[in-house]
Amino acid sequence: MLWALAQPVSFLGLLAAFCAALLLRRGVHYLCCAATAPGKLGGTQRTTAFDVRRDVDPYGVVAALIGGTGWGSAAQAYVRGRILALLAAPLVVIAASQLVFALYRLQGFNPVSLWVLYPSDVLRGMAGEPGQQFVLSLAVGLLAFGVVALLPLPPLDGWTLLTRVVSTGSRGWQQTRYWLEDRNIGALILLVSVLVPLFSGRPLLLYVLDGVLTPVLHAWG
Repeated sequence: MLWALAQPVSFLGLLAAFCAALLLRRGVHYLCCAATAPGKLGGTQRTTAFDVRRDVDPYGVVAALIGGTGWGSAAQAYVRGRILALLAAPLVVIAASQLVFALYRLQGFNPVSLWVLYPSDVLRGMAGEPGQQFVLSLAVGLLAFGVVALLPLPPLDGWTLLTRVVSTGSRGWQQTRYWLEDRNIGALILLVSVLVPLFSGRPLLLYVLDGVLTPVLHAWG
């Protein structure tokens, strides 16, 4: 988001996207778990409320500030055993982004601009008419958050899904989990992919997002 400070409205759109994605993720986790195991969510009403210390990952905030998108904290213990909750949360955030894209078109903003933009352009702060800036930044920010959450690295939901699918107890797999989870190497890899610029000054994660999200962005053009 810091790249977007030159475009304050775009910055606000990205900030709104990050906050909304965190809230959606939390809400979906709780609702899915409540539907599959009512009354077994830790025995306290606190689990229904968003908690910054529990639901926000400091590394994810740093990533959002630098790269325009980030991630939430590792899934809580009562979520980790429920594949539906882990998969539904990123998909709901992605679906929300599509609703905002639809709003973008319904508002009559210039669709041609979507053909000349890449997601990384929006995540780094796009110029334009204020309403267009905010709505498009909100849409791309939500979409990027949802896709990043599916990557198979801790503390992302995609990693927790992978650990549910890969049930092997081999020594190599246990060592991999130890280094990636307990030693925070997974979070370090994610941060490096956001912080270290490559050839054009853009970090690896933005290249990945451009490759994955550009067809979606252009499809709304």
